[in-house]
Amino acid sequence: MDMHDCLLEERKLEQITFDGGRVYRDHNGYEYTSVTSFLGSFSKAGIDAWRRSVGEEVANQISGKAARLGTRIHAYCETFLQDSISKQYTLPLEKKLKNTLRENPTEMNMFYSLRNCLIESATSIYGIEIPLHSRTLGLAGTADLFCEWEGRPTIVDFKTSRRRKKKQWIDNYFLQGTAYAMMAEELYDMKIPQIVIMIANPDDSHPQIFIDNPINWQEKLLTMKEEYDSVRVLNERLF
Repeated sequence: MDMHDCLLEERKLEQITFDGGRVYRDHNGYEYTSVTSFLGSFSKAGIDAWRRSVGEEVANQISGKAARLGTRIHAYCETFLQDSISKQYTLPLEKKLKNTLRENPTEMNMFYSLRNCLIESATSIYGIEIPLHSRTLGLAGTADLFCEWEGRPTIVDFKTSRRRKKKQWIDNYFLQGTAYAMMAEELYDMKIPQIVIMIANPDDSHPQIFIDNPINWQEKLLTMKEEYDSVRVLNERLF
């Protein structure tokens, strides 16, 4: 399908990173908790247990390598999308990335698996790496892609993994996408009926595509946010 530019006006946010996570601040000085920091607080116990089981050195190597790979794949996808909506398509991308991609066929295959699905399904690009926030949720973050996916307004998130995932393993991905969908609906007065999670892994020529309606995750997200806020208020009173 032909991608074209329907870019929305971005609502700029200042990003503030510290040891305990990340917050965002809008032009009025209002602060929002990062979606990833918020969700990460609920999975910290499991991550800590995994780190203890494999050892800190191995855990740091695995998590660092995964983070760097994810960052590079995201950058390739962002470059491709920017080129696509400016009607330059793949030739400039090939010139920009050819040395890196040629030297790392695994990354090349993972990127192209995502790229090919985007070409097939994504149109009407509303935002690439678009900052979003919600006063209602008190959360903010940056969505990888806000577009129409097969004709429906959609939040799309790019993920990388060492192996294939099952849907029941990726609740946090859907919760993150749901938060972004709720933010975008609040900011732009648009109904967003679906989230698309694209997961590239080294062994498959086609990414896993998981699609769901954010309505299915809103109740869980709001319950978690209420619990998070209650704990934060309690900590502020104690300390």
